[in-house]
Amino acid sequence: MKVTMSALSLLKEKHQEIGSRISRMCADRGSFPVFMIEHGLSTDDLSGVRDLLWRALERDPNLSSPQWNWSYLPLLAVTAEVGYRYQGTGTDFWPVVEQDLHLIAGGGFRLALVRLFELGHREFGIAKPSNSAWERHFPLIAWPIANALVPLELQPQLARALRQALRAGISGNDPEALYQYLVQIAVGQTSRRFENWLHQTDTASEVMRRLLYPASDGWLSGDILERIDGDLRKDVGASRAIHEARRITERKSKNVASVPPARYVLALKERSPTHLLVRGPVLPAEVRQEVVGLLRSPGDRIRAIGTDRAVPLRTFLFGGSIAIGLPTDLPAAPLCRDCELAELDEPGKNVLAALQPRSTSFFLVGAGHVEAQAVFPGEQLPVRSHVIRWIATGDTSSPEFRWLSTADKTDAEVLRRSGFVLGAPGAKMQVIGLPLPGTDSKFAAGFPVFVSGDSTDASPKLDGSIDSGSVMRVGDHCWSVFKPACGEHWIQEGETGDIKIAFEVVELPEAETAEIVLDPPRPTLADLESGSLSVRVSAPVALENVPVRLRLTAGGMPAITSEGVLERIPALIRGNSKILQELRSRLFMSPITSGAAKLRVSVEGFRTKLVELLPPINRLSYDPDTGLWSAEDGLSKGIRSLVATANAPIPDNGPSDAKGLRLLVADASDQEALSAALVLDNGQPTFAPQTCIVPPVIREALSASGRLGLVDLARSTVAWKLAQCRNAVSDWQRTLIVDELEAAVTRMLCGDTWLELEKDLDLTILSSHGALVHCAWRKWLTRGDDLPVIATRSDRARLNGYLIQRFRDEIPDVSLALSEWDDDTAGNLDLAVIDAYDDLRRYHEDLGHETFEEPDMSRPAHVWKAALQEAADLATLPMFKPLILPARRWNALVSAWYGELTQDELVDLLDSFHVDSFRRPGFRWMGRSEIRTLLQFWLSPAQVIAAENWAESLAHALSDVQTARAIRYVALRWRLAAKDLPEVAPA
Repeated sequence: MKVTMSALSLLKEKHQEIGSRISRMCADRGSFPVFMIEHGLSTDDLSGVRDLLWRALERDPNLSSPQWNWSYLPLLAVTAEVGYRYQGTGTDFWPVVEQDLHLIAGGGFRLALVRLFELGHREFGIAKPSNSAWERHFPLIAWPIANALVPLELQPQLARALRQALRAGISGNDPEALYQYLVQIAVGQTSRRFENWLHQTDTASEVMRRLLYPASDGWLSGDILERIDGDLRKDVGASRAIHEARRITERKSKNVASVPPARYVLALKERSPTHLLVRGPVLPAEVRQEVVGLLRSPGDRIRAIGTDRAVPLRTFLFGGSIAIGLPTDLPAAPLCRDCELAELDEPGKNVLAALQPRSTSFFLVGAGHVEAQAVFPGEQLPVRSHVIRWIATGDTSSPEFRWLSTADKTDAEVLRRSGFVLGAPGAKMQVIGLPLPGTDSKFAAGFPVFVSGDSTDASPKLDGSIDSGSVMRVGDHCWSVFKPACGEHWIQEGETGDIKIAFEVVELPEAETAEIVLDPPRPTLADLESGSLSVRVSAPVALENVPVRLRLTAGGMPAITSEGVLERIPALIRGNSKILQELRSRLFMSPITSGAAKLRVSVEGFRTKLVELLPPINRLSYDPDTGLWSAEDGLSKGIRSLVATANAPIPDNGPSDAKGLRLLVADASDQEALSAALVLDNGQPTFAPQTCIVPPVIREALSASGRLGLVDLARSTVAWKLAQCRNAVSDWQRTLIVDELEAAVTRMLCGDTWLELEKDLDLTILSSHGALVHCAWRKWLTRGDDLPVIATRSDRARLNGYLIQRFRDEIPDVSLALSEWDDDTAGNLDLAVIDAYDDLRRYHEDLGHETFEEPDMSRPAHVWKAALQEAADLATLPMFKPLILPARRWNALVSAWYGELTQDELVDLLDSFHVDSFRRPGFRWMGRSEIRTLLQFWLSPAQVIAAENWAESLAHALSDVQTARAIRYVALRWRLAAKDLPEVAPA
């Protein structure tokens, strides 16, 4: 007891020390809160406080002694430190407290800790939790986490949101506009914690301002802001985001109207132009950022006429290129934003006009004769160089080109008369650095610049006064080595030399980090099982044929592994990719029945990613003997079951002993009940599909007058979707019921016309190669008098499968084949058709059936090109265009690159061109939260039910059919890109 009293006495001294600091801050701040994380204790002080607390809590683990009322601030400081390190999984708070304080944090300790936090709020004015759904669900840990100011969980989200806001043109000097924009970004994010944190308006505004302007003063203590800044820099993504945000705020106004234009470039193969490129200018980092902010292009991308592919805008502004085929004439203004929808303001129009490449008839051939860059009258042509002249013939089939040489007198005279300056031999100096694309006078920062000259008595100087750092001898030549900073420079030979060469050093754009990221960010086991889990592997450079390995483990169960090879990185491993399908199939055979699982993603050359696939909170388990449910934590027991069948698919209080397929759902909250639903079959499973009878529905949120509303129908659909079913036949029956229920929801939200179009979709043509087979058949490219007649339906289906495979082998990317089209491609497609018929002929021979002779055929190249163009359009589901309004929203959605987008990016896409059909004053009727809810309902039901009031958010779509259709279209295209639809009809 004496030891305990001594520990409490020392804690009391620390309590008074911390209390004095907090009291001073409270008096200075007035109405602004004080946070326990501002305790002012050093790392060593905290370690000593933890030892004292350990000694005191060893004898009083439940904080029952009244002396804690005068010694509690050190305990609050230590638990606030745990709250600061909180990562948001729901399980990493109390275990860390127990580890730090060497105790078992039972119910008595937890309640007493909350009482002490409440006491600290009354006595010292420390911060208290807000009233969000999360704080209400976790009322005990809400106090220490609220006093952590900005937990580590929220810091990356805050940094990325600040960068996104500033990229969008919001000024860091307008705190109110900045705050409102961040609220819009946070609404509807996967986690609501960041949105809830922003509800503390004064605190959020102060933190944002101090992070953007670290040298500024404010009411929060500087120590805690420095700590947050230091922790942000430990996270690679957050560090890049806050660094870029600060650079934007510090950037001075630039005259972007003087941005140099892009240039046309001819790609050459065996001295013949193959296609035309638009190459962007090489801009300094601050100007690049200014241009990006002014253009406000969705996803920061830019495209050009003649191509359906967009390239990152920052890449383009650093010499990146866009291929646009080989038109007969140079387009006057080919560049446009990724989607020309929202009206640009005047500065944006000016910068886009400044970027447009100038037309010319002359192209300077580069080294190796692999490309030729546009040149203009007045520019100097190097000695012994070649120039391609683009000759306008008026022929619409193909342009005509003529090669000119500066070494030829006749050609040189033509070039002089056209206004070009021909270089003279005998240059005495050479300046060499790491060259940037399409320019000879710009070098990359971070690499040395080498200067060589013929003079032996005078060394070259940088900017007329700076000597070289070292000299390197290569053969008979000496090279002076300089390390210039970013900006414009010039080299002068000697102190009085008259030879000057100007050049510019440009900062390289920030490369994408090498990392493995999961989508959604906090996946559950249900996301993996349903196929909505994706893995993005990014790298600063393109990598090919990289091995990848997934390993799934759970307590006491054998590990489940799958392996594969990524053809190219960066890559997005979608839920229905082969490697994830293999993992899901093994998981189906060896299900994880309880607890959390761990997924380890290993990619060769990358740091291994280990993520916990969490089960739903308070997951329920079913007792088949009693027919009741109970929570795993033991707090809820004896929960009755709701039952549904194929004939009555809406769970209700029906008999639990119903025959045939039945769905059991606990009579509890959505998060608990729907995620734990079970599908059972009392009798022997039958292969005959059971007819799902959907009750009459009304286009309202709630059921009324015996007719079903959207809320009950949506809950039933999610329950059937997420229900666990370990019998393969019963699971097949379950999917049929899900299809019927989802069709009923789609009819309610999108209308009868939309649903009829969906039902008429031929799923075999929804892949690009399946669409090509369909279009080729219609244009008589794969049939005719010179090809065998395929009489039976089974042979036709089998031939379609062979054609799809042959086309895929020949042209892996239909869009790329169109942009690089030539007559050789048409000939190769003819051969692919012949090979497919040979595959069918050999199939007949293997079975011993009579078959046709070896085929031969040839089709016009322009017909093949038309079929490819039609197939590319067909994969965008053009039949839905009249039903998605306004037109600018359709234009945005149809041109998006769905194979590269995560679900978060899909929400960004939908939100960036959103128009409320149901107009009302005040906030948007369909905000980001409602958009995300509806999208996740169709793509990730396990994620959607984690949100509070998700069904009510879903019901908003009843009043905005245009937005509901847009979201449904995005869901279909995303599934199509994920190859979540069949390509070949069954034989």
